[in-house]
Amino acid sequence: MDYDKKICNCPNCSSGVSFDITDKIAKCGMCKSLMVISKNPETGEFYFGTENDQKVICTCPYCSANIICDKTDEEVKCSLCLKVSLLSQDKETGKYSFGNESRNKVACNCPYCDATIVSNKTDEDVKCSFCGRVSLLKLDPKTEKYSLGDESRNKVACECPVCANRIVTEKITGPKECEFCNSILQLRKEDDIDFYYFDVISKGKESEESHSISM
Repeated sequence: MDYDKKICNCPNCSSGVSFDITDKIAKCGMCKSLMVISKNPETGEFYFGTENDQKVICTCPYCSANIICDKTDEEVKCSLCLKVSLLSQDKETGKYSFGNESRNKVACNCPYCDATIVSNKTDEDVKCSFCGRVSLLKLDPKTEKYSLGDESRNKVACECPVCANRIVTEKITGPKECEFCNSILQLRKEDDIDFYYFDVISKGKESEESHSISM
């Protein structure tokens, strides 16, 4: 008799599934379901559940597929719909689930192409891997929700009035050179409406040359 082997019934089709007691995951040979192998600490009996000391099963919020992942994971990619979700643990219930936020990461929609972008909570500049544009990550102190836009704690994104490219800069800064047209700009703020914009101190050579060519 092999004492390292156990058999439990699949919770989905009731078929007997054999597994090694050192395994963390089992796969049903009939319905192909993946299951987490758990052990009752009081009775020592093995059973198929939704989590053990290392693994947990959660439902993909996009396609409802069951995904097995490590409890230490934060970003988890669904093997069916290929979308990325963030794993978090509820502080009160201790239950794991997928959503838009984990311990150190957050998923927000790009304000330009609506793609979902995963970034660190400590990031300020976030570049979209789909449209290539840069947005700023901000935490709303009232709702405690993260979002992407034109402003973060210390930075702001404004359009260069000469070449129309968006530039990310510190809110408290001196004259800044546009990385696209080399114009020298100064950041201003309309306090009444909390609006940031650039004033042009001098136009860059590239913008002047392109203007003379077009003439």
